[in-house]
Amino acid sequence: MARSQDLFVACRPTVISCHNTARKYKCSSSPPITVSSSISVYHTQQNKRLVYTHPHFCRRCFFRARPIAWLLAFPRLIAVQVSKNTVERDGRYEEGAVIDMKVRLVSNLTFVPKCYPTSTEDVMRLKEFIDRHHRLCVLTGAGISTESGIPDYRSAEVGLYARSNRKPVLYKEFCDSEAIRRRYWARNYIGWPRFSSLKPNITHEILKHLEYIGKVGCIVTQNVDNLHFKAGSEKVIELHGTAFRVICLNCDHKISRHELQRVFQKLNPSMIATTRMIRPDGDVELSQAQVEGFNVPACDNCAGILKPDIVFFGDNVPHEKVQNVKANVENLDALLVLGTTLSTFSAYRIVLQAIDAKKPIAIVNIGETRADKCINLKVEGRCGDILPKIWQLNISKDCIR
Repeated sequence: MARSQDLFVACRPTVISCHNTARKYKCSSSPPITVSSSISVYHTQQNKRLVYTHPHFCRRCFFRARPIAWLLAFPRLIAVQVSKNTVERDGRYEEGAVIDMKVRLVSNLTFVPKCYPTSTEDVMRLKEFIDRHHRLCVLTGAGISTESGIPDYRSAEVGLYARSNRKPVLYKEFCDSEAIRRRYWARNYIGWPRFSSLKPNITHEILKHLEYIGKVGCIVTQNVDNLHFKAGSEKVIELHGTAFRVICLNCDHKISRHELQRVFQKLNPSMIATTRMIRPDGDVELSQAQVEGFNVPACDNCAGILKPDIVFFGDNVPHEKVQNVKANVENLDALLVLGTTLSTFSAYRIVLQAIDAKKPIAIVNIGETRADKCINLKVEGRCGDILPKIWQLNISKDCIR
């Protein structure tokens, strides 16, 4: 059955037919895709209704129709309705599907550092890099999630270190001090509703589609925000773990962070979990008075200490995960680094692995990175600005499978 996001993949305001119809879809090794639907787009600014109708597409035209071009054209799009669809994919049907999808294209620049516009020449150089290498390993950092409203640590003027003198909790501190654990969990409890509700932005969406067409073979992310999975990516290695899971330090029992939030609510009924300002790992600033008296549960399985299933500063990435990343770097054609300064060794090590494997490397980031002097291509700029431009220029036909 077709997934809901596939129903509008072929949407593009100016593309309403497949140019390969006369060739009987000989351009593709897979069956044709039939998308018969009426799509109503409501735009908040223009307050008018636009209707697009889509007939048959061969698989190549289907993907080359620019799956997200219509989203790029309407950055304030708030709702899309796809009604009475008949979708044929690989000989299977989904008829009469009625889908009411609310799509918000996030572009929050509050935590994005200032930067000059990226030159057309640099955009074209990056496009050529992507076209030239058939399957990419993509390393992503906090810089791709800032446009979703999550601040990073190191960005000038807008990063956590620039806005406060607060430092992240170290692994040893968390393990050794009950007071530090209470403060950490109290802050995390307040910030969780907002952090967990944040949406993927255009960078996550484009990476999802590049994975879907076979251009991206693996995404290695330093982020713990789950946004790649929310966007629909599947081949994701969470290098530093995920904030959406909690682990017991004694017995390794794991539970959902959402489940723990419900436990927190029962233990702390007078504390309201709501805020609009969060930190990179999802917690917030609280006074000592607010922290005192906050009740933290122990592991249900063994009464051990509960910790987010993320790699704290001062902790190590599990060895098997390091080896998994290394294998992907060696087996894929090139490394594309997005939105990270590579300040942590766990991320910089991936670049070193790519260099050892003689893989081409390109970096897109605002500001300097640790690897600028030892890579093939560096493009200065915002990922959410550069990747859409490359997408609209059309990815090489060679990437379509």
